[in-house]
Amino acid sequence: MIENKERTITDFLNNEYKDYSIYVAENRACPSLIDGFKTGARKIMHASFKGSLKNGETKKVTNLAGETMNYSLYQHGDASLSNTIITISQQFNFNLNPLFIDGQNGSLRSQDAASPRYLYVRHSKYTPIWKVDNELLDYEEEEGQIVEPKYYLPIIPVVICQRQEGMCPGYRFSTMSYNPINIIDKCINILKKNNKQVIIYPYIKGIKTYNWKFIVNEETGESYWENYGEWSYNKSRDIMIITDLPYDMQFDDFEKLLNKYKESEYIKDWTNISKGNHINYSIQFEQGRLKKEIGQEMTDTHLPNKFKLIKRVPNDNLWVVDENKKIKHFFDINDLIDYFVNFRLDKYNNRKSRLVDVLTKKYNENNDLCKFIKLVIEGKIKINNRPRVEIKEDLKVYNLKDNLLSVPISKLTKEEYEALLKENESIKKELEYIKNTTIEEMYLKDLKDLRKELEPDFPEDENPHKEKFSGTYKEDTEKAKLAALKAAEKKAKAKEKEKVEN
Repeated sequence: MIENKERTITDFLNNEYKDYSIYVAENRACPSLIDGFKTGARKIMHASFKGSLKNGETKKVTNLAGETMNYSLYQHGDASLSNTIITISQQFNFNLNPLFIDGQNGSLRSQDAASPRYLYVRHSKYTPIWKVDNELLDYEEEEGQIVEPKYYLPIIPVVICQRQEGMCPGYRFSTMSYNPINIIDKCINILKKNNKQVIIYPYIKGIKTYNWKFIVNEETGESYWENYGEWSYNKSRDIMIITDLPYDMQFDDFEKLLNKYKESEYIKDWTNISKGNHINYSIQFEQGRLKKEIGQEMTDTHLPNKFKLIKRVPNDNLWVVDENKKIKHFFDINDLIDYFVNFRLDKYNNRKSRLVDVLTKKYNENNDLCKFIKLVIEGKIKINNRPRVEIKEDLKVYNLKDNLLSVPISKLTKEEYEALLKENESIKKELEYIKNTTIEEMYLKDLKDLRKELEPDFPEDENPHKEKFSGTYKEDTEKAKLAALKAAEKKAKAKEKEKVEN
């Protein structure tokens, strides 16, 4: 007899539905704090490292999607895979895009990509960021097959170098893409225990760095980033000229807005005289109207806001998956970076131990081989025309292992002996260096090397329009950002004090 057990909606929401939400958040919706990938993207990268892309080859997107199903046992269809491949290849969405697509992969102002069957993909210049400490990776197992790792081990939190979203009931991840150079500097300061604040600027390839501005509302304490387009006025001819758009405005959407204003007779006409990546829209107003719309001050924002040239950047929503594959929330990107650095630093302990073991083993193997070659050269151990059993007995006398008998005759030379001695000197020096180098020093060196490599790709644009409203002063943003950081620190200390007192 089946027992009918009454359950309330509250019970269902607090149990099955809650468990389902957490499962989706941890496995599909939220990216990893450690390597920045959701599960699907990680499966794709695993297939790219194991399959036909591994030697620098270029293959169709559909090929990589197929290999992902094979190597990573992806179970949600090739269309979803192809879309993810395209997304993590788009430089305007991911500052450190791990894959690169040849073909129409969309652009900042027109983001629709061509059909996957027409696109070719390969590893990008940034792929090595995810190939660090591969020997320390732990791999998942599905259906008896070893598949992708639990996470890769980049040395910076790449999860905040990309614009992406993920949501499920109760959880949401969304973030702006930030400048990797600023992130590296923040990591370095944490390792050095330097309390000097680092301002981490938004960065999107194709958006001028000086058109980001940090805003602090002194009355409410609220703070946020704004991104500006660029505009100027020809009052005598009633023309507004727009030479750049905010980061999230695409051409189609902007031109729909212009057509709407033209139909409602708010503007007389508009012309697009853009060339390549240089935006240039000329907007004609009826005689005398432009002056009225501008107002008395050139800094008035009424007209730019009307044309959506000022974009408030939504605050980051930082629900991520931590190193234990559990959902975790961070107050802001500074907290996230701090947590990441402390986690990643601990992995240097694993790297150091492994390197010491590997080098010690290699040194001892070389040492035994040197000893064996020398004994053969000096005639103390004879190889030719002797039973194997007798040779093994000779090896025991000198505390040498039987596996040395598999060494080719061509290696038993004076030249090989001298080369091994030289190699061991080098190994000994490297071993001493690693033993005497702290994990903090190892991590700092890697960060500085990465910074040097990335610096040319993330330049700061020269601002030619400082007198214009659209050109923001970097020093003003720095002051505002520092004020907000200090306020946040003060608030955090007050909370900590309150917690201790209670």
